[in-house]
Amino acid sequence: MGGCVLQDWSLCPPPMREVMVVTAYDLATQQYITVSGRVEDGSLFFFDNDTKLIEDGYVPVPKEQLGREKPLPEVVTRTAVQGDQVWISAWGNIGDSNFGVEAYPVWGDDVSQEFLYLTPDNLYDGYYSCPDEILFGMRRITLGQIDHPTLDRIVKDADGVDKLVHEIQLNPINALLTIQVEGLPPSKAEDYYFKICKQNNGYNYEGAPFSGDELRDVRETGVFDSRGFLVTEVPYNLVPSLDPTPETTDPITPQEMNPDLGVVLHVFQLSSTRADEGTDLTGQVSKVDYGDGDYIGLYSGQTTNVRIRFVNGGVADGKIEVTVKVTPWGEVYQWAEWK
Repeated sequence: MGGCVLQDWSLCPPPMREVMVVTAYDLATQQYITVSGRVEDGSLFFFDNDTKLIEDGYVPVPKEQLGREKPLPEVVTRTAVQGDQVWISAWGNIGDSNFGVEAYPVWGDDVSQEFLYLTPDNLYDGYYSCPDEILFGMRRITLGQIDHPTLDRIVKDADGVDKLVHEIQLNPINALLTIQVEGLPPSKAEDYYFKICKQNNGYNYEGAPFSGDELRDVRETGVFDSRGFLVTEVPYNLVPSLDPTPETTDPITPQEMNPDLGVVLHVFQLSSTRADEGTDLTGQVSKVDYGDGDYIGLYSGQTTNVRIRFVNGGVADGKIEVTVKVTPWGEVYQWAEWK
């Protein structure tokens, strides 16, 4: 990919074009989801080797420009010159999400700077909303070189000229949470709600969750299924309490967690005679096995399934059993029937 040294430049081959494409990929299913309807927009942030946002380093990508066959050539030419290295922080669905952008990026911002924040819930004062599905990817590229064996490739243009394509891949970054509560007395679903405490507040440009000035509380309702169990109708999107270890996609083992990295759950019952937030039926559910086991974690790109069972007298005594199972993104664990 070096330059031409012939004296007659007309004899030189045409220079290789260089473009970027932005795609979305579900690691759980090993399938591209760019055109699935799950991705509404893309946002690219370009950082130099000193981890600073470069000039003109923010590039919005509309939905119609997402895809492996939809190159963004102007991004390469305006961002860097041949041989330069850049780090790209790429996001999906932040253009019109219920995440709040603390401030739109400016030249010189650091990659570790806090970026996306949860927004307050409009229905419940003091609570925050579950975020929309957010996708994220980060990689380094060297202009004019192949840095990745599968994400960088050389293809032929329609006119036969070689073209170097850098693919920026977005993956789900949030954690998913499902809850199943067994042993509640018959009632209407609207009489109960879940309180999810110690939620991280958002992400920085590197995709790392952070707490900000304080951890957040989220309030969500459930539904009763055909068995009479109170369940999450669809998994809740949440900011993870921690990421998988860098060496593997497996979650960090619960024993490696500390209390500040775990999430705390409550099941509340509302009362028509009380104006406050209701009766806390479970207390702080932060560990499995009657509160003596491991902390409950939320993992980036994975699903945490929590089963809460009232036992030995049920709700009246407030005795519960808690079981947790972590599954791939979007995979809801089917708990065995309680006999």
